[in-house]
Amino acid sequence: MHTAPGHGVDDFNTGRKYNLPVLCPVDEAGNLTAEAGPFAGTNVLKDANPAILSALEATGLLLKQERYEHRYPYDWRTKKPTIFRATEQWFASVEGFRQTALEAIAQVEWLPASGRNRIEAMVSERGDWCISRQRTWGVPIPVFYHRTTGEVLLNQATLSHIQALIAEHGADVWWERDEAALLPPAYADEAAQWRKGTDTMDVWFDSGSSWAGVLGGSPAARAVHPNSTTPPISTSRAATSTAAGSRAACSPRWPSTATPPTSGCSRTVSPSMRRAAR
Repeated sequence: MHTAPGHGVDDFNTGRKYNLPVLCPVDEAGNLTAEAGPFAGTNVLKDANPAILSALEATGLLLKQERYEHRYPYDWRTKKPTIFRATEQWFASVEGFRQTALEAIAQVEWLPASGRNRIEAMVSERGDWCISRQRTWGVPIPVFYHRTTGEVLLNQATLSHIQALIAEHGADVWWERDEAALLPPAYADEAAQWRKGTDTMDVWFDSGSSWAGVLGGSPAARAVHPNSTTPPISTSRAATSTAAGSRAACSPRWPSTATPPTSGCSRTVSPSMRRAAR
């Protein structure tokens, strides 16, 4: 038996329980990294297994190999086997706004009333929210990484600069421009040291922040936030989390059919973000 904390949920949780290192010598293309020694560059779905088996056989460490059929998850889009990897992700700390969200939920008239029970349970029990995704489309997470050390560059100056660029050119400006054109002037001389991130926001964050688009509208628009039961109440949970996390505690102006957009507040309270393995 073996365990690989960097390649599977159960193994990862076992590794955390027994303080095992999370080794993941596979990159985003499925190729073994330098940590794999002489097998670096081979692909886990192509030539890695034959190369490793040959090496084991040559050193007399391979007792037997046998092929057998078993169930394994495949990606529904590419029809290829799924590779499980522990990767660094961005998380929003729910603890910073959990109580604010629960208080806002209590001030909303839910139609049907059973909706309140469902979302209260979701908000009170949920852990940190993983808000990053690795997709080729979506709203970018405007973070820069040092090319050598991996240090994260994310501060008010960089965020304000990117915000202004997106307001003028749209979110695609992040993908269309290089680091020199995306960094604020104060970092122009060191632009070559940084690379822009390629992670995108969780789509639930997109739909869950739709309430912000109507705060400047009519009172009726701010009063009601409709939501269907399909997709599930996850949209309501996301809306509650983004509202409570980004604004001071306040109540909606009118009964809502789904979730409180917490309108009328001006003080900004940003939820904390951190990167960790997932």
